[in-house]
This record gives sequence, C-alpha cells and structure tokens, in this order.
Amino acid sequence: MESYTPITDVMSNILSRIVGCAVSLVVSAVVAVSCSSQGASGDVALAEEAIANNDPSRARSIADGLVKGRDLSRLSVSELGRLSMVYMQLSDMSDEGESVANATQCFREAFKLNADSARVFYSGVSVECEKYVFMLSAIVRTIDNPGELPADEPFVEDDSLGVYSVDSLMR
Repeated sequence: MESYTPITDVMSNILSRIVGCAVSLVVSAVVAVSCSSQGASGDVALAEEAIANNDPSRARSIADGLVKGRDLSRLSVSELGRLSMVYMQLSDMSDEGESVANATQCFREAFKLNADSARVFYSGVSVECEKYVFMLSAIVRTIDNPGELPADEPFVEDDSLGVYSVDSLMR
C-alpha cells in the first residue's frame, strides 16, 4: 500500500523551500552590493600599496582598471582624490604624460562630484603630495583659462572653476 502525504504537508514543504531560496537570494544580493561598494576603495588601496612597493606597472594596471573607459561618477570623492595622487606618483616614476592626464581627470571629477568634499580631501593630503595638488590645480586652471598669467601674480582661489591652490585649500 502506498502511503499518502496530506496536501498540507506537501504545501508546507514547498513553501519552506521557496522561503529558503528567497532568503538565499536576498543574502546574495546584499553580499554582492557590499563587495562592489568596497571594491573600488580596496582597489585604490592596492594601487597605493603597489606605489609604496615601487611596483608602477601593477599600480598603473589597477588604477587604469578603475578609470579607463569607466564612468568616474561611480567613484567617491575620496577614491578619485586618492587615484589622482596615485597617477601623479606614477608620473614621477615613469615621466608619462598620460598619468598626469588621468590624474587631472580624477581631480576634475572629484570637484565636479562634490567641491566641498574635494577641498577637504585635497587639504588633508600628506606633505609629500601637496606638490601634486598644487600642480593639478595649476593644470586645471591653465586649461580652463588659457590666458597668460604674469609670473609675479600669485595663484589665487577661483570658486567659479572649482580650482584651488594648496594655500586656499588650507583655509
């Protein structure tokens, strides 16, 4: 004789499997979002570590993976600022103009994303990186205002450009 399972037991079993699958999907989605939001920051840290370990090819590969052909607005101001510093250090190591161009792109995007946060980030860079901030600020200012600046004219803050000298960032 065959034994029959009441329909309520079957339905209960199916329902518990559906709930288990739904919970698994939600947990997977949360983990995926968490990992992707930490991914860029973690990659920037890896690029910074590669610079510290004098491995410019690895640093460039990581930084280019974050920047090349990507929408930079997905990165935070801090990540963009840190990437601009990585690219400037790469420029010092290899004297490549492309590094400065990428650093300038990150610098501009950081100010475009949130000028106040970018000012805070760039005013807090290490003493070793202040020269990069000044250089990036000067490059952006020169590109946006191609007129000639007299040699004796001090570099001043220009709110309309979102560009700041190191001194104005320190205020």
